[in-house]
Amino acid sequence: MENPDFETSLMSHLKNEQVKNYFNRIDRKHRAHFLFNYTSFFIPMVKNYTKIQLDLVSDFLKEYTSFKNSTKVSFGNVLTLNATRYECWDMWKSQLVSSEMETMVKLVKLFEEEFSIRTCLWEVFDIRDINRLSKYWSGHPYFESGGLLAVLLLSHKHKETLQTILTETKTPSRSSYRRILKVIELISGTEEFSNFLDKVFLHTHRNFEPLWMMMKQFFEYSEDQQKNYIDIHFADSNSSLGQFFKTIVPTFVDDFDVTFLKTWEQWTFDQRLSLYLLAYKSNWGKANLPENKTQQTIEMVERVLDEKISYKDCKDSWEFKKDDFSARVVRELIGILDDAFGKMSCEPNPPFVNQSPPWEVDSPV
Repeated sequence: MENPDFETSLMSHLKNEQVKNYFNRIDRKHRAHFLFNYTSFFIPMVKNYTKIQLDLVSDFLKEYTSFKNSTKVSFGNVLTLNATRYECWDMWKSQLVSSEMETMVKLVKLFEEEFSIRTCLWEVFDIRDINRLSKYWSGHPYFESGGLLAVLLLSHKHKETLQTILTETKTPSRSSYRRILKVIELISGTEEFSNFLDKVFLHTHRNFEPLWMMMKQFFEYSEDQQKNYIDIHFADSNSSLGQFFKTIVPTFVDDFDVTFLKTWEQWTFDQRLSLYLLAYKSNWGKANLPENKTQQTIEMVERVLDEKISYKDCKDSWEFKKDDFSARVVRELIGILDDAFGKMSCEPNPPFVNQSPPWEVDSPV
């Protein structure tokens, strides 16, 4: 059973419809407070609860008041899946400096297990819990096969390319689109970069959240702490999990953190997909079209990204070699950027204005 938040999940266990309706009428801001206080009386009457579950509720209620009044963390956010990766990480990390928070995190974890509840903390593994970490790792054949390590190596290699695209898409312009096309063109001709983006795209799926949260813990260790962690848990291990940690120390830690946990999250799902299509189509064009016959075509079509271009020249550039494959590929690449990050290419026709002077037709766009 997977519900959007703790309250909904707990309420789904209530058998009395009148009780459910009562809580549904309470404003969500205050519902948790009423629910947890009421369940201390109501739940013992529910026959299908185990003793462990009832004990958990009792322990939870004992801690709830002090936790609810804590200013260190939002109680509501802990009990939902809506918190961002960084918000959830901050909540989880606060238990290291707050005994109150540590108690609540443990209780929430127990609730997740006993009541099959999903909260954002479900995605945070304490990397010292090797058993749970190994179980998660072994549940993904892609990890076991070394695919993730291959992506890490490419991450280091393509960091500058991704950083360029990141910078140029923050405040898009015609010149920034030109620079993106240039940097993509320089690494096209092999399938490596598009395959790399495909793998990164795969790893943004929700199922991979525990992996990134695990990495955040590891990255916050000092270099000595990282080494000690590996020595304690994986010194004599040949497991793929152990090899993974050994490989990323210390060369790729910063690169991996920046490239995957920060850069990639700037873009929406559709924008990430567009970047993959951009790399894929650019690679296809470089591999299938003779370079000596396409460069002039590319330059001509890319004029639609000139800062100053007349409406006539803009129209000519859009229609240049309309049926030529190379021209079509370049137009598609520009179209992908326009659709994903904002229309920047020139318009071949001036905006309609009543009684516009005829000389404005050829004025710069």
